[in-house]
Amino acid sequence: MDSWQLQLFSLFALFSIGLAAFLWIFQPVVNQRCQLMDRARAMIGQRFWLSDDLPSGSGHTQLDDGIWALRAEQQLAGGIQVEVVDTDGLILLVKPCRSKTGFSFSETE
Repeated sequence: MDSWQLQLFSLFALFSIGLAAFLWIFQPVVNQRCQLMDRARAMIGQRFWLSDDLPSGSGHTQLDDGIWALRAEQQLAGGIQVEVVDTDGLILLVKPCRSKTGFSFSETE
């Protein structure tokens, strides 16, 4: 084997090993983010009571075993029931639950 062929083979081998190591190390991070995105999408349709105000239409809340970022189209007061209608990445987009007569403040709905 010529010297240039050995050098080319060595360079390709090192590149391949480096790429494989990089993918192996960072694969769990990518998988965890995908799992979080799936958990966020699974929240669509879920209703819960706001514990704190969303003064500028955004904030955070504790749901299940995590703290989630929330965003609404308008300012919302704490204590009202909201529904997750969509997601924007890991942000839950919420809107107030409405009954036939307006906002719902009872747990029976």
